[in-house]
Amino acid sequence: MTVMNARGAFRINGADGVPGTLAVQRDIVWVASLGLRADKGWSFRDRAGHFHAYSTGETRYPTLWEGYITCDSPHLDGDAWWCDCRTEYTCRICKAVVTPGMAAGPHQEAHPGAISWNVVLDLETLSMPQWEVGMMVTVEAVLPDATRFGIAVVTSVSVKQFGDLINVKTVLQGAGALGELGKR
Repeated sequence: MTVMNARGAFRINGADGVPGTLAVQRDIVWVASLGLRADKGWSFRDRAGHFHAYSTGETRYPTLWEGYITCDSPHLDGDAWWCDCRTEYTCRICKAVVTPGMAAGPHQEAHPGAISWNVVLDLETLSMPQWEVGMMVTVEAVLPDATRFGIAVVTSVSVKQFGDLINVKTVLQGAGALGELGKR
């Protein structure tokens, strides 16, 4: 999935800015499970009238205390140890025990995956640039909102000549993280 496609001036190994386009993509990773998970639609009102629900915010259950109950007597059941350890939730106000809802599987969710980036430079010049396929370069992308930077590998260079002018299209593939200096 394309996250960004921006035109700007690109400094390659500190040289003067060359016009081009930065494209940033993020993979989507699908995660499937068969087990139980928190029911994102769950809500409940305890006997004192206090409202509790699953939250998509920073804390799953902001009105509940989460406690871990350990068992006093683990025992051997066949070849495996068994214990009655569990998580218990209680109302932060009245201390009523509350059991959040669970949803049975199967479940499938999309999660953000790896980020990749590349730069396509379009340069009209009187002489050939010094970039060669396979060469590692530093890239500074001066864009309208921020300056981004990283290390890239030159993956292709195509040259077309129009009289005295040479049009050079160069593709650089990001070879690591894409940094950001800050918003302008």
